[in-house]
Amino acid sequence: MNKYRLEKYRCNYSNWNNFIENNVSLYTIASNPSIVGLLEKSFNWMGENLFIYNGSQLIGVFNYIKIDNKTVSIPHFSYGGLLVSEEYNSNKEDIYNAIYKYLDIDSFEIRSFEKISNFYNDDKVTNFLYLQDSEDKQLNFFKSKLRSQIKKGYKNGLIGKYGGKELLDDFYHIYSSNMHALGSPVLGKYFFKNVFQNYKYGDAKIFCIYFNDKVIASSLVLSYLNFSEVCWASTLREYNKLSPNMVLYWEMIKYAVDNNKYVFSFGRGSKDGSTNKFKKQWGAEERQLYFNYSEKQTAQLKKMKFLSKIWSKLPLSFVNYLGPKIARRLY
Repeated sequence: MNKYRLEKYRCNYSNWNNFIENNVSLYTIASNPSIVGLLEKSFNWMGENLFIYNGSQLIGVFNYIKIDNKTVSIPHFSYGGLLVSEEYNSNKEDIYNAIYKYLDIDSFEIRSFEKISNFYNDDKVTNFLYLQDSEDKQLNFFKSKLRSQIKKGYKNGLIGKYGGKELLDDFYHIYSSNMHALGSPVLGKYFFKNVFQNYKYGDAKIFCIYFNDKVIASSLVLSYLNFSEVCWASTLREYNKLSPNMVLYWEMIKYAVDNNKYVFSFGRGSKDGSTNKFKKQWGAEERQLYFNYSEKQTAQLKKMKFLSKIWSKLPLSFVNYLGPKIARRLY
């Protein structure tokens, strides 16, 4: 007989949030229980937040989305997987087996800091910056070269601004332009509107960098408890010489420090990519990510690179129309 009891709840998630805050040392924005509702609303998927008990004791939580016959934790975000109180870390395999049985899972994709399957992709990492308790201390934590690059951006006349959905048009203009240049389909603007309507138990903030009243860089940051992450960030390449990235990231980090966050995450990237080198210069610590699968995945890298080249040549208005229909499947 399985000693673990699993329950699905759609109610006030104060118990979920209290459990994570008091029992889990490593959590992310994907641990936020409102993520499931946000994805359901945006893509017409179904998902649940599972509470896991041993007797009457809450020992873990697990959230997921069902896409066709696959259970995914969590699509369109870098993380997912099971969170348990520390005394149950050695029991994770048994708890996962209980989840598979309870949900009748045949096919899964679970994004985690751990290998939990024989089939996994480990070419992605994330970078965590552990924050100081004041802006001055945070600036002094950085190397002098980095501080100079930040100051250079402001001397070049760049102005930072943050806010909510009133900045969505500026954000989406930069985001869609950058994704087009990279040859990647965009998420629809409706998804980001849903972020501001359905993301709860934390902040959703847009940051914009302006030059001569024109937006040239923008990002969207989500926070949950003491964790803050830049989920989408883009700049117009022709303005890179003005150092907009330096000002953009400092504005985000400064906001996290001012709002008493403990961790600022730079989001996921490729191990050997240029963006990973950029993130490390801020003093961030690299953490390995594992995308765990129930079965072997087919490699399609060459095909994707070819399609990206074609996509980047198509008109922006066309890719912004078609892109969201494709991007919902590229989770």
